[in-house]
Parts: sequence; C-alpha cells; structure tokens
Amino acid sequence: TNESEMKSDVSERHRAKSLSSKDDMRSGHFETFAKNIMVTCVKESLETKVFLYTYRRYRPPEILVELWATTAQSMLSTNDPALNNVTTFLYMWMTDFWNHGDFRTSDQEVIQKMIPQLPNSNGFKFLLLRLASEKRTPKSCKVYSSQEERMEKMKHLRSKSFSPQRPASPQNMSNLSSNNLKIPTLISSDPNHSITTRSSTRNVRSPTIDAGEASVSITLNEYKPMGRSRSNTRADDGPPIIFSQVTALADFGRFTDLELASAITYQFSKRFMMLSPVHICQHVGWTLGKKESSKEIVELIATFNKTSRWVITEILSQSEREAQINVICKMIAIAKHCEALQNFDGCLAILCGLSHYSVQNMKELWHQLPENAMKEYKELEAVMSPLKNFRGYNEKVAKGIDAPAVPYLGIIMRDITFMMENKIYTSDGHMNVDLMTQIYHKLSIIKTCQGSVYDLIVPPILMGFLDSVKVMSDDERLHEIFLERSNTKTRRKAFSFRSIRKVFTG
Repeated sequence: TNESEMKSDVSERHRAKSLSSKDDMRSGHFETFAKNIMVTCVKESLETKVFLYTYRRYRPPEILVELWATTAQSMLSTNDPALNNVTTFLYMWMTDFWNHGDFRTSDQEVIQKMIPQLPNSNGFKFLLLRLASEKRTPKSCKVYSSQEERMEKMKHLRSKSFSPQRPASPQNMSNLSSNNLKIPTLISSDPNHSITTRSSTRNVRSPTIDAGEASVSITLNEYKPMGRSRSNTRADDGPPIIFSQVTALADFGRFTDLELASAITYQFSKRFMMLSPVHICQHVGWTLGKKESSKEIVELIATFNKTSRWVITEILSQSEREAQINVICKMIAIAKHCEALQNFDGCLAILCGLSHYSVQNMKELWHQLPENAMKEYKELEAVMSPLKNFRGYNEKVAKGIDAPAVPYLGIIMRDITFMMENKIYTSDGHMNVDLMTQIYHKLSIIKTCQGSVYDLIVPPILMGFLDSVKVMSDDERLHEIFLERSNTKTRRKAFSFRSIRKVFTG
C-alpha cells in the first residue's frame, strides 16, 4: 500500500511538473506573439484587431498592459524606431477598450504618465478627452418628438454651414436640389419596399431653407409597408382605431407603425450601444475567468422578451376577431419597419410574439388576414427564420450591414460558443490564430453596427413604453385566455397547464 501511494505521489508530481512546463511554454509563446504584434503594428491592422478582440482567453488584460509598458520603456531608452508601431498598438487598444475593463485605474495612471514621452502624444491627449466624454455621455439615438422639430434642427445646422461673410448666390446653388441634398431618413432604400406617394397636400415638407436669393424645399415621403391595414391610419389622416378591449399600451391604435417601430428601435439601440465585445466574451466564456452576464446583455435580453410578450398581450387582449386581425396586421407592419431600420433584434422579438402557440393556434384568425399582410409576414419569416442555421439572416448580414443597426446577438453568441469547441492551442503549443480570427469576425459585427447612431422621430409618450407597459408573462394565463378566445368546442374542452399540474400533483 505504501509503495502504491508513493508511486501515485510521484506520478502526481510529474504531472504537475509537466503542466507547469506546458504553461510556461504557452506563456512564452504568448509573450513572443504579443510582442511581434506590437512591433509590427500598423494603423487598422487586421492582425492587431484579431489579437485585441480575442487575447483574453489566453492571458488577462493586466498581463498585456505590463508587457506593453515593459516593451515601450525599453524602446524609449534605446530610441528604437519600432516605438511608433508599439504606440500605434496602444492607440488602437485604447480606442476600443479603454472604457470597457481592460485598463484598471492603476494601469491607466501608468499609461498616462508615459504618454508625454510617446510619439503623437497630442493625439493621445485628444483621444483621452474623447474617451472621457464618451464615458460621461455614451452614444445614443438622436430622438425628435415630431417631424417639425427634426426639420427645424436640420435647418439650424444647415444655416451654420453657410458662411455669413459669403452668402450663397443662385449660381453657387445651381447644384443644390432636393434630389442631391443628403438628409438623414428612417427609410430603407430596398427596392422591395413599396413607397406610397401621397398627394401634395399630404406631403411632409420641411421649412424653406433661405440661402441668399435661392431656396430649397425638401419633401419626405413616409415609408409604408404593403398590406397596410386600417389600424395603421395616422391620427391626422382619419379616425383612429378604437379597440373593443383595453390595450396594454394605452391608445395603441392611435400611434403609427413607424412611430412604434422607432420607439422599439430606440429602446433596443440604447441598450445595444452600451455593449462591448468584452461583454460577449465574458457571457460565452471566452475569458480566463468564469462566465458572467453583464448588465448590458441582461437588459437587452429582457427587452427582447418584454417585446415578445407585449405582442402576445396586445393580440389576446382583444375579444373580437376583427380587432385581433387589426393588431396582428399592425404588428407585422411594425416588424417590417424594424427590418427597414435594421433593428433585427426587435424584428425577431415581434416575430417571436407572433409565432407563440397561443397566437398561431388561432387558425381561423390567420386565414382571414389580408393577402398583403400575410405576404409580408412570410417575407419576414424567410429572413429571420431559425431554419438552416438562420440562413436568410446570415445571407443578409453577409451582404453587409451599414450602421446604425441592432443585430440579433443570439446568433453571434451561439456561433462563438460552437467555435469554442475547437482547441485554443495548436499541437505545438501556439495560439490558435485561425480560431481567434473566426471569433473576431463575429465580434466585429458589434462594432460595425455601433459605427453611427439612429436618427428617429419618437413621440415623448413612447420613449420608454417597453419599460412601463404591463404584459402577461404567465404561460398558464395565456393559455386560458387563448381558450376563451377560441371558438371551437374541442379547444374549450382542452386541458390547461394548471389542470394538468393538478392531475399529476393530486
């Protein structure tokens, strides 16, 4: 027995020594690889971006900060020309991750003391000012309460662009027309979307822009999805829809589809803009520490679930068939607007609500939907369907998404989770660069979509309606309401989840 215990102790020591030597070897590979990235770094280098987005699975940020400081100090003392590359590496690192946990307070103090000695020190000072401003006031949507307020602000900004010493003359304004004047819009340029042209009395016109003797009037036509039901009628275009039952969102029928889609997009974007690739890495476990869900991801998931439940609640709150059809048509139109706004997370949340069993099982209701509304629903399903690994959505993303946008984070996190099944080290102990590159391409979608902010028109009452609206979250209660709304006898006699539970619990 003593001999066997001694042998096991020896084997354990050998194993621990082997693991220690392997860790030392991998640590040496990391330092060599990181230094090579630093000294060869050029602006917007893909290799540098891949490393900065994915290195946390191999070493914590404080180790990399220490390695960079040591490398920079040695180059400062020897006037190494590669110092410019090392400085560029730090600039890229700070730009994306200064406010997202990579730099502790002590690390920030060390770097700030070194900045005056570095090349382009003024550039670093301006960068620090910008990062401090972004931390105080994070990027958010530009929101206007009405079209008039938006156009007034646009007019004010344009008036500043004309020099007061040299007023624009008609000759200088010859190239300025309503066709080539660039203005931010909420409308997708997708040719598949139908544009409804109203009469001249219904066009939304901006205030006239005075520029010397010339003036330009800009016309904005509001995008309308096909299959627009009467529930989409604007309050000033005709009588609003009055539902037979109280809706979860007060005066739900009085708001236009675009207003509701803009409000949903605002709330999704507000949370998405706070997100960092580091949060995704921590959520899926692509770090040395344990998995943890950040506040930003938790809030975004909660917003998704709340939106889905709101869709179900609005439909089931109505007892009359016509009112239910109106709500479904309106939800489809809102989802179409969300897709046009590239709010794919919000679009999928609405579709999840429409595909809930308590809504889908109302077969007669879906058979009575207008043809155009059903066509739009099928088109949205084709894009956002999870079948074939979200093929439709992935193809749309592969064609390129211009910021601003809110991607569906579930696909990004799921893809990274599957990628993590691969070994993070190669057979010779080096970092798996191919795996790091694949994960980077997924994480870079977030930064791409955050490249600019939305410009939305949202009525003040809708600014935070998803936070305050009351929805039905109990599936048993939803099933009971579904049975009440169903007309067939078989459905009325069906067991509810509560009755089934009573059967099994006695």
